[in-house]
Amino acid sequence: MIIAEKSDRGGDLLEKLGEWVRGLAEGVFEGEVEAGYSGEGWIVLEPDEEILMSSIRLQTRIDPIASDKPPHTARISKLWEDRILIEYPSRGGRTFRKRIPAERFAAALGYGGDDPAGFLRGVGLGEGCPVSVAADLPSSLQLRLLFEQALKGLDRLLILNAVASEVDQILSLESVKALIAGYENLTLLTHLAYLRLGVGLEKAAERLRREFEAISGKIVVRALPWRILAEAARNLRMYFPSLLE
Repeated sequence: MIIAEKSDRGGDLLEKLGEWVRGLAEGVFEGEVEAGYSGEGWIVLEPDEEILMSSIRLQTRIDPIASDKPPHTARISKLWEDRILIEYPSRGGRTFRKRIPAERFAAALGYGGDDPAGFLRGVGLGEGCPVSVAADLPSSLQLRLLFEQALKGLDRLLILNAVASEVDQILSLESVKALIAGYENLTLLTHLAYLRLGVGLEKAAERLRREFEAISGKIVVRALPWRILAEAARNLRMYFPSLLE
């Protein structure tokens, strides 16, 4: 199966990812799960079994498995001040790329200011991040996810290029547990940790960066302040009340 994610980490990530996915289906799937890269750099998991797909979908907020129908899980490969470049694979591995005005993309998420690129980075949609899209705009799923995050009223840390087992390992450390209120897997390699009230965002981000450095210097931790999301969420509630029920 083609996964709508890329990574510049080596075989250690692939090995850990295969082991983690295999563990999801333990007891109902016999055999090994192999992870690799397609010719265009997308992650590939074998075998292409429905039980593995179902297990992955149950553990992620955004379905990371390539689809030929919208919504598509895309990767933000470039973010300029005025436009955004997304890419996503088909089930057969073909890559589709779309350039979209950053202002239009941010407006679809409830933002009406003059720094759409800064807003997108601030809500976790910067370069390398996953996003659910339909008709070249954030899908209803993406809107709901951001709205749910806003309702929590907590600053967040976005963790990129890491397997869930690695995130579990770091967030269970005594030096880290007191900072974190909870976390969720957005996709197989992207995770969102919520900070406890009163915890300093930049301080927590720096702590996690140091801890993840011991696993791989290519794991990225980004600080996402709640305040950037709050105004957009109010607009979403105003303009899309039925969508966000």
